[in-house]
Amino acid sequence: MKTFSWPVRSMLLTIALQISICCFAQEAKKSHCDSLGIVPDFRFYNLKGELFTKDSLQTGKSRTVIIYFKTSCEYCLSEFKLIKHNMSQFPNAQFVLISREEIPELKKYDSARQFSYYPQIHVVSDKELRYRTYYEAYYTPSIHIYDEKMKLIRFSDGMIGKEELLRLLKE
Repeated sequence: MKTFSWPVRSMLLTIALQISICCFAQEAKKSHCDSLGIVPDFRFYNLKGELFTKDSLQTGKSRTVIIYFKTSCEYCLSEFKLIKHNMSQFPNAQFVLISREEIPELKKYDSARQFSYYPQIHVVSDKELRYRTYYEAYYTPSIHIYDEKMKLIRFSDGMIGKEELLRLLKE
């Protein structure tokens, strides 16, 4: 039986350790998200500075899409364009766009993109980073889709795409 030299053994051990850490981290993230199967109680502020909570959402008849974003995120903008261009196909959906940025910055972003034109789109500020902390949302966009009973049906760190979004919102 051939034995490996110390540097080769060390390298193989390091690779095996990195793979196991990566797998554990993915499982931990999945487990954490699975435990967040319902919309949590939250406190954000809309563009008027008014409190926006879980009770502000419609329940029972519409699906809810919560998107954590940054105004500088090009992927987020692409996802928002997709949503805006297909709003007629989402009559029973509501969208909550959450950012950690301040309300004046979000107002400028909204003004340029006209989200406020759509009553089912809510742009809110999460100054205390509650959403990011609760969901461990470190990537943008970070998307959570809930059914009519506010139960999680899909989570994505990154874009979902038109076909998948249409499928999830029409089920």
